[in-house]
Amino acid sequence: MTIYEKYRDKIEKVLKLNPSATKREVVAAVGYKGNIESFRKTLERVRREVGVSVPLWGQRKSHNLSSDSIIQSSGEFERFLEYDQNGDPYEPFTDGFYIDPTPIQLETGKRYLVMNDHHIGIHSTSLCVKPLNYARERGNIDAIVINGDLLDFGSVSSHAASPYEKMNLKDEINQAKTYLRLVRSMFPKAEIIYAEGNHEYRLSRFIACNAKQFDGIIYLERLLQLEHFGISFVPYHKHVQIGHLHVMHGHHIKGSGTNVAATILNKAGVNIMFGDRHRSQEATRKRFDGSIIGAWAVGCLCPLSVSYSLYNPDWINGFAIVESNQDGTFQVENKKIIGDNIY
Repeated sequence: MTIYEKYRDKIEKVLKLNPSATKREVVAAVGYKGNIESFRKTLERVRREVGVSVPLWGQRKSHNLSSDSIIQSSGEFERFLEYDQNGDPYEPFTDGFYIDPTPIQLETGKRYLVMNDHHIGIHSTSLCVKPLNYARERGNIDAIVINGDLLDFGSVSSHAASPYEKMNLKDEINQAKTYLRLVRSMFPKAEIIYAEGNHEYRLSRFIACNAKQFDGIIYLERLLQLEHFGISFVPYHKHVQIGHLHVMHGHHIKGSGTNVAATILNKAGVNIMFGDRHRSQEATRKRFDGSIIGAWAVGCLCPLSVSYSLYNPDWINGFAIVESNQDGTFQVENKKIIGDNIY
């Protein structure tokens, strides 16, 4: 099902109730969480079909721009209008690319399995399934967060191709779908959230740089059939929050150091869990008001030696269990995989 087919009727209802609704307001109203550019095209198409356009709050033919040349409406539907120097009527001054830092709130009172950095394409099947087997044996997992870099996407990387990595884009996609099918079959009732990591973003970047014609047609959610598996998608510039704990892939905040958890904690200033660095570490910090915050770097689920980086003394395999309480508090089990054992 395309974005147009899924959201067309919902968008029309929003526009009929509020013809001046902005793109972000429509996105929020219909609950869309996917590719914003694809949604923009769908929104413009529906606007044309129902005869609703972005309103113009005035027209001016003179080039003498006085203080009233920018006309505003009241309330949250404020618009700024910019005069076209060619003598055309005013056009709306619309939003450009904007990153909304507001996290996606996940339900509290649940037990979450958090996994990241499988890097399918250079992956290990035994490592990929260890957290799943562990969680199913415990029998009390309510939701799963696949926290970025499920795919390696070396085939669309801007880095030089490795002669040792033979898996092409089609193979990576098929392997990822097989894994997602396994996750869903093992946890048929669990909520599953898939957060896009920096390696998945390679696909969007490749299309933007090399194949713009496919923008909005080829995208990760569609290739992986996430809707078919009942999996929610969190795009590259967003992250999720479980009560008082922010969970993100890790590319959002730069930093390294001997204890990368302490580095990220100092930068973020909030409870935070992340992957990306392939380490298993934690750090705590007392705020001035006496409250305690913590950071958890969660280990990876890919081999510790890969073709582009053979020796990585800080890398370790792992995953995490987060038990969230209704009041937003939480407990973290930052698990390490060493050999065949989980600690």
